Amino acid sequence: MSWDHRQIGEARQALLLRMIFHIKPGRRFGVRFQGNDKDGQLVIDSEKGEACFLLPGSESQTPHVAFPTATDGVYSLELVTDPRLGLGVAYINQFRALSFRFYDIRNTSLSLFADEPPVAVDGTAYVR
Repeated sequence: MSWDHRQIGEARQALLLRMIFHIKPGRRFGVRFQGNDKDGQLVIDSEKGEACFLLPGSESQTPHVAFPTATDGVYSLELVTDPRLGLGVAYINQFRALSFRFYDIRNTSLSLFADEPPVAVDGTAYVR
């Protein structure tokens, strides 16, 4: 299966996602929010040691946060979404948190993406 289609599910309910990514150093990965009118991406850039939330057309106002890169390529990512409030919070390696607003989050479907397939991914999704 292509990594463009690793579906997590719809974001109509509050979610807690816990994932461990084993990737090659220098790769980008994250979570894609695909909606009818608006798409977003939570991007983890292991080369820059930076995470950001991208919305098309608002690149100049992109929230981002720096984190230490993992030399072994292992990254833990916890993502909390609340569709009622239109927000999300990503915790990277239990070190830094990135919060973002996405008012149309309840109308999106979440999926994983990566520059190239990770060596391994393990995770759990909880509906809150």
